[in-house]
Amino acid sequence: MQGLLQEKGQAVAERAGDGFELTVSPGQKRANAKISTTDIKSMKRNAKHNILLKALK
Repeated sequence: MQGLLQEKGQAVAERAGDGFELTVSPGQKRANAKISTTDIKSMKRNAKHNILLKALK
């Protein structure tokens, strides 16, 4: 399952562009994937333009 999350999450992070990173980790009952910003510039860009939400489509 982590492999699938890695694959799908990496595609979303790449569509989002520079300043976004993917983290995949095992949980107690399910795996988790998180895409987050890496700097202030990408945080502001995401807040203004909803970059991550648009990258999911």
